[in-house]
Amino acid sequence: MNILFPQIKIPISQAPLADKSRNSRSLSFGGWSDIFLPSKRLQSCRNVEQFLKTVKKVTPDDYKKLSAEQLQDFFYYNLDDNLQIAVEDNLAVALPLKDFLDRKYGKDKYIFVSIGSSPSPIGRIFEFSGVETKYLPISDLMYADKYQDIVKSAGFEDYEKFLKEQGISKKNLERHKKTFVFYDYTSSGHSLSLFKDLMMYHLNLPEDKVDFRSLNEDLYYCCAKKEKPLNRFDEESSNKDFADDYIMQYLADSHAEYFGGIRHLSCRMLSNIAECKIYSNDTSKIYNLYVMHRLEEMGILKNNPKNRKSL
Repeated sequence: MNILFPQIKIPISQAPLADKSRNSRSLSFGGWSDIFLPSKRLQSCRNVEQFLKTVKKVTPDDYKKLSAEQLQDFFYYNLDDNLQIAVEDNLAVALPLKDFLDRKYGKDKYIFVSIGSSPSPIGRIFEFSGVETKYLPISDLMYADKYQDIVKSAGFEDYEKFLKEQGISKKNLERHKKTFVFYDYTSSGHSLSLFKDLMMYHLNLPEDKVDFRSLNEDLYYCCAKKEKPLNRFDEESSNKDFADDYIMQYLADSHAEYFGGIRHLSCRMLSNIAECKIYSNDTSKIYNLYVMHRLEEMGILKNNPKNRKSL
């Protein structure tokens, strides 16, 4: 089963939409639509496109400023099957994970921290659901033997400053009432263990305020125990199979990078953190906007002002 690129069309709202096959072509990864539309609908679509080009990151407050007509025109001509399915797949795994964390730590009692780019599409769903969320770009940790190798890498001083800007410091965590839950995709577990050592032994984060968890292990646990089918495109498949496919296609194969909007940052070149702080791409903006649209339909879209400084 291919959950990322199936041959299926998903309705984006309850309202009927125009025939997309007439004189139109939707984008794939990156870039805006290149289409011929009636002038009124064209202008509506272009207004949203222009707005998105002026912002690095779209917030729930920004989403709510757009009219239903603007959103419908924009989504119809800019939202291809891959992006629609990516949103549905990530919602299917993120919401059970959020329920799990709400029960484990208490609702509004934890902070979701994405290590690298893999957890970022799920992180956006937490973020737009009102959970305080942080994104820490760092990858290629498997090439380091010990956390001291990262401390010695080019630009670590800049990266440490970035961590402090994101509230990742001993002083901040000691006075914080929430648990910082750090998530990463794990294969051998070496990368997560190394990052944990960096946080605990170099930054000296308080042990009682942090938790370091495997994203794929928790996703599999949360999805497998659900009785209701999570795969809305194939209700005959088991939730275990769905979780396996999600982990393989989004996490192991790095498709998550297309949607989360968090740039790859090698632990050997941490001086590039400045580029990560200003990075944005069109695909992730559309993904984020449609995530908000779906959360609004569910009645759980919420803006958290504490996410203002998050990437």
